[in-house]
Amino acid sequence: MRPAENSSIIKVIPSGEAGNRERKTGCEAMRRLNIQKAVSLALAVILSLAVLAGCGAEDKLDALVRENREGPYDDAFHTLDPETVMVTVGEAEITWQALFHWIYYSTVEYERRNGEIEDWRATTASGVTVADQVLANALSYALEYAYMEAGARGMGLGISQKLEETARQEMQSDAADYESYDAFLEAIAEEYSTEEYYLYTKEMAGLYSTIYYAIYGENGSYLADQDVLDYIRDDGYLMCKSIQFSSLDPETGEMLSQEDLDLKRSDAEWIIAQLAECKTKEELELRFDELARQFTEDSSNNNDENGYLFQPGDLPNEIVSAVQGLEMYEVSEVVETDSAIYVLLRIPINPDVAPLSISYYSQSADSKYSLRYQVSVQMYNKMVSGWSQQYPAIFSPEYEALDLAAIMSGE
Repeated sequence: MRPAENSSIIKVIPSGEAGNRERKTGCEAMRRLNIQKAVSLALAVILSLAVLAGCGAEDKLDALVRENREGPYDDAFHTLDPETVMVTVGEAEITWQALFHWIYYSTVEYERRNGEIEDWRATTASGVTVADQVLANALSYALEYAYMEAGARGMGLGISQKLEETARQEMQSDAADYESYDAFLEAIAEEYSTEEYYLYTKEMAGLYSTIYYAIYGENGSYLADQDVLDYIRDDGYLMCKSIQFSSLDPETGEMLSQEDLDLKRSDAEWIIAQLAECKTKEELELRFDELARQFTEDSSNNNDENGYLFQPGDLPNEIVSAVQGLEMYEVSEVVETDSAIYVLLRIPINPDVAPLSISYYSQSADSKYSLRYQVSVQMYNKMVSGWSQQYPAIFSPEYEALDLAAIMSGE
């Protein structure tokens, strides 16, 4: 596998840099909801959901977070020290400040959907209390980032100076949307977040992308053809080129007369005979492309040069069955569907072609929607999802003793 050209934006962490912590495991809200949420490409989406944190003078920001502001849940927030470690994932820690930020966010999210929370111990439609639902959601958000950090550290990777600078630049851009920097800090504090944690979420999102590019390259370019083919071996993918004659009148949409259909069948038979004279695979494919440009009547067909990459269900059964019955570089007999007459050429799967199911986005050979890209993302997500199993969450006694309904209700 090629080394990453942009590997300078990650740094190697020496092994044993942080010690292991033994903490009591468990989480009532997670047990009740059976939540085991792993990091995925949704990490970037979570950031876009407006995690209000920011950049600037850390001391100034921390003072805003810790003072007794008039906020809806300040008393609840101050029940624990913000630096109390609530959950440990590998070497990553989720503090009370980070968790409460997500509790606040999840509360706002819940109230937007269900109205103001009047009873935190009320039972939701899913059979758990409102407090358990909010806590489980908050924990899942916080764990997304913790799993990312733990997984990266397990690979010996960390945040480089370049990546940190990029994250800070993004925060500066966020701050520019506010009337003043002080106003930005006030908004951050009202979300029970800090500069440090917001920088952390930005860094984790950047690290997520960095690791992908380091392993798979731009659009999965480092992934070998055979690795792609091995991954999709049992997915039923087929690839072919086609020459199509429409069976329908272009003006009325009605079936053509039998005479007109016979003429098109005759042209198809002539094409098949021409292709039979080709001596090599290269000659056959070149000649097929020439005849396709000359005869194909499908005005929407912009994939002739690359061919169709598809799975059963993407195309009419007549085409799927015909291609399945062909050897590689074998030409079909005349194939007919309800709307067209075809001559088909089966070709090897090209990982740089977009599958037909998504090919309306782009048909170019270097498309980011190519099969190679799709497989690389699936392989990466599988690896990242495994971090939740490799680095199980360990809950502190403070977390185990947490009664969210009581502190949010002021009991």
